[in-house]
Amino acid sequence: MRTNFLHHIKLHITAILLFSGMLSHAETRMAPDFGDSITWEDRGEAPSLTNLEGKSVIVIFFQSWCGICNGWSGKMFKQIENAYQDKPEVIIVALKTDGGSIADAKKYLDSRANTSNWLVGIDKNAAYYQSLAGTTKLYHYTWIKPDGSIGEIEQASRFYTLKDGSKTFKAAYPKIVNLFTQNATPVLPTDQAWDADLKDAIDSAEKGRFLTALKLANKSRNENAETLKSAISQKVATSITKLTSQVNDATNKNRYTAYLKLNGIADSYGSSSHGKAARQVVSSTQREPWIRNEIEAQKDYQSIMKRSARADDARSRARIKKSLLKLNSEFPETYYGRLAAAAK
Repeated sequence: MRTNFLHHIKLHITAILLFSGMLSHAETRMAPDFGDSITWEDRGEAPSLTNLEGKSVIVIFFQSWCGICNGWSGKMFKQIENAYQDKPEVIIVALKTDGGSIADAKKYLDSRANTSNWLVGIDKNAAYYQSLAGTTKLYHYTWIKPDGSIGEIEQASRFYTLKDGSKTFKAAYPKIVNLFTQNATPVLPTDQAWDADLKDAIDSAEKGRFLTALKLANKSRNENAETLKSAISQKVATSITKLTSQVNDATNKNRYTAYLKLNGIADSYGSSSHGKAARQVVSSTQREPWIRNEIEAQKDYQSIMKRSARADDARSRARIKKSLLKLNSEFPETYYGRLAAAAK
């Protein structure tokens, strides 16, 4: 009996690891940065996926209206909390996609887990969910790898049944936790001992809020504040260089997400050297034909997905599928054209 059980588990894990390996050989899709559809718990600076590169990011899309889901979601959130609470190289993002307020989202989550180190938000009309995962189905998570690419899109309800009859949800299963943390690092250098009075600035940096971290560091008289500011500045400069290379590479299928991220840096950093460097790339690129195609495909995709949210019968869903296939045929080389072909 035990041998059969272990064999069953090994088969599951082998399949998962093989699939993960296959992702590296298949077309890599970079995750788009968090968009304007998200209202965050902290109403200050919005976090940025660009700033979080190096970390593993697990984005959980949840809904409170589903009574059946509410029956198991508490255990899932608690298991995820326990699995990653001592892993600064991982950040959990929980986004409510079925409306309501931030207070509603926090109340729902706080009754299930300690989310003090998570990023919590409301994703209006599930817009970011659709652009990242290509679906609006109940309870999914997306694993974003340390390089910013999408490693996995999975139903959050997936679990393993252990010999004692207990359930371990996939995202919290030890082998999967090891996979998700592989090659991941905290945002800031791990060989630097940071003083306690820089904690708020460091916490902001580790949550992808660099401008907030810099402001807090500027107010500090701690001798390590300059080191912290230098580490953040270097991180931004490295991101700009990497994104610029992606935008300028006509063979890179993720150049549009790189363009959007550079645009975000330009807006965030304004007239600073970082802002000017990012804006220079954006300005020199924004009139190119491929950008116009990408923008048009994005608008069409978002329009279709809005209609998809109201498609509650077979005929409506068939029309949505037809629209997505048409979008893919019209803009096959764009980010959202490819996403339309994969939409669920």
